[in-house]
Amino acid sequence: MRNSYSLNLRKYRALASLILLFFIAPLHETASAQFLKLDSDIPVIEREDMIIYPAPDMGDICSLEPDHTDAHYFIRSEDMTAKWMMDARSSNFEIDYVDSCGSETWPQEARTAFEYALQIWESHLQSTVPIRIRANWVSLECIPGRCTLGSAGPTRIVQLTSAEPNTWYTIAQASAMTGQNIVDSIEDEEHDIRINMNCDFNNWYFGTDANTPSGFIDFVTVVLHEVGHGIGFIGSMNANNDTQSGGYGLGQNNLPIIYDRFAEDGNGTSLLNTNSYPNPSSNLYQALTGQRGGVFFNGLDALSVNSGQRVRLFAPSEWDPGSSYAHLDQATYSNTENALMRPSVQNAFAIHTPGPIFCGMLSDW
Repeated sequence: MRNSYSLNLRKYRALASLILLFFIAPLHETASAQFLKLDSDIPVIEREDMIIYPAPDMGDICSLEPDHTDAHYFIRSEDMTAKWMMDARSSNFEIDYVDSCGSETWPQEARTAFEYALQIWESHLQSTVPIRIRANWVSLECIPGRCTLGSAGPTRIVQLTSAEPNTWYTIAQASAMTGQNIVDSIEDEEHDIRINMNCDFNNWYFGTDANTPSGFIDFVTVVLHEVGHGIGFIGSMNANNDTQSGGYGLGQNNLPIIYDRFAEDGNGTSLLNTNSYPNPSSNLYQALTGQRGGVFFNGLDALSVNSGQRVRLFAPSEWDPGSSYAHLDQATYSNTENALMRPSVQNAFAIHTPGPIFCGMLSDW
């Protein structure tokens, strides 16, 4: 069953000015290709002004899991919107709801919460080009001790001749930057981003009041988190725990995503510095697993809203696919206004805002 819903969202202004969608894409026989599952059946499109690549399996990029504790921490969207609002912004989301959960369909209360989350993101984004989302109500892995609540990813990544040289952007970001609806030029593709939400998870709270009870996970918070990856919180860095090798880069020339260009070790050395971190190498694995003083995002706008400090990224001592590098540090940002983009979420926790750090990162990108 499939239904379309076009949502014209309210107009605000916030720190970020361009829509950036979740990054990662295919590797064609590159040094990093061993780390990602790629769809080799999707053709590469080369145009005079851009190159368009397919994206890898969402399950290899990012997922969000519960940590089974009650946080009792809540931030409503209205608590933060006034703090960052300056003048009007506008954007349009077009949603296709797709049911892939046997006989179970998207509950109306889940749709209402999904659309509410997009309204919150609208207060931080601007684009003249509609963002098309395929929202899948689907069964995701849920076993004792580990349960995937949601995942998200772009349908394509794009390299633009008019943007940062030798750098990948997502299709929605590229569309916003060029003013073109790029997905319209791709055969057999209708969406900029795909989001999976777990239909088998039994403890969803679908309310929009940020008052999640004990034992329940706030659906709006999880949607906000996954859309957050869709708008840019991801890079091409990856690692293999068996070989203890780290690598990065997408496409035939191992080009980074814009997110990667701001990543540093604890000493301030760029992870793209091949003198310190050959690609691939054991040195880069050590850096990505926090053994070089941690991993940080160093962008001027992110620093300006973080008391002049670099932003600490999640870098556990063993690479955790879907969590490492693509999230803010769990311990550093728990129970703060920047808690949305941590790798796991507690029960009785709701944060209906991306937070100032993420807005700063968006502005840097």
